[in-house]
Amino acid sequence: MIINHLAKKLPACSRQLLAVAIFALSIIPNLLLAQSDKFKMAYYAYQKQDFETAGNTWRKLAKAGDINAQYAVGIMELRGETSNASPARAFKWFKKAANQGHSTAMFNIGVAYWEGLGIKQDRDQALLWWKKSAIAGDMGAQFNLGLAYYIGEEKTTDLDKAAKWISMAAKQNHPEAKRIYNILIHDNPTLTKNETTVTEDDSGSSAKTVVAKNMVIEQKGILAVESSQQAETFQKQIETEEFWKTTESITLLTEPGESGLNIGSLPAGAPVEIIKSQGDWSQVTLPTGLKMWIYEEFINVNDGKGEIKGTGVRVRPKPTTDNTISPPAGSYRNGDNVAVLEKEGKWYQIRAPKHIGGWIPNSKLEKYQDTKTNRTQLWDLMMAKGW
Repeated sequence: MIINHLAKKLPACSRQLLAVAIFALSIIPNLLLAQSDKFKMAYYAYQKQDFETAGNTWRKLAKAGDINAQYAVGIMELRGETSNASPARAFKWFKKAANQGHSTAMFNIGVAYWEGLGIKQDRDQALLWWKKSAIAGDMGAQFNLGLAYYIGEEKTTDLDKAAKWISMAAKQNHPEAKRIYNILIHDNPTLTKNETTVTEDDSGSSAKTVVAKNMVIEQKGILAVESSQQAETFQKQIETEEFWKTTESITLLTEPGESGLNIGSLPAGAPVEIIKSQGDWSQVTLPTGLKMWIYEEFINVNDGKGEIKGTGVRVRPKPTTDNTISPPAGSYRNGDNVAVLEKEGKWYQIRAPKHIGGWIPNSKLEKYQDTKTNRTQLWDLMMAKGW
């Protein structure tokens, strides 16, 4: 992306220009209609921050050639939401999706080249990929490309091309493009307001081929909304979802049945996620994972985040290996990424991964309907109280 230090190069009344590259899982819910059931299940899991399920499902689809799954895996790699995530792997998945015509993946490849994320920095390549993405209709790429022509960054300043690309982004309601376009015209009153038509001298025949290819793919892929009525129905489905909560204050046990050992408790009304069920019992965790402890030898900590090292490392409810008061509640997986909360002696308190939980009777659980936003706010309040 074209970043703040470039603003110094702008004319006095244009120094607020800034292109922001947004790495986002930009899958609009009502566009999921065209996706497979497996893709939708992965999307739901991702929304619930069950990154393990989402990642495993999307990766299988991506390896089979699913363009949107390839893009989604790239996003998870970039955000550090997979085991041993890396920008280099993110770049590879974006490249696979981009080669099939995914315009946002093209945009992200441009950002990767511009910043040197997972690939050697190459500003020329960044602008080439932004041009492909811009021609395919991505407004972020249109804006960045226009800004490059305006500032003269890796390009010879060309105000006509700058105005053309920025106006394209403005017509798609890019949050900054309309304002910047007006500034550009104000600063350069001799400019003719541009039509949003890509000319041969700017794109070339190869770029036009990309446009045609991308249009076909998008019609068959994520942009293939079947009908407005289906979209509206789907929107309602994701606005209100089915969740679980505890009916009363309850003790968490190491295993199903009364013989299980105590590993903590939950208050009444706690929003929980069910890991698995067995007979009349269910193993549950909290939206961000249960608070547990791990010995410092088995975790690498950096800036509030931790990565588990070692296979079969036990998770404990208290910072001690005394099984009578701190029985093992499960085992970490090598490479698990966890949030680190605090340190006590040689122990770290963390939010355990979603595959670790405690057992409670099904009779202490109830379903309820709510929006994800309300549920998140409820959990935020509980965390503020120490949960």
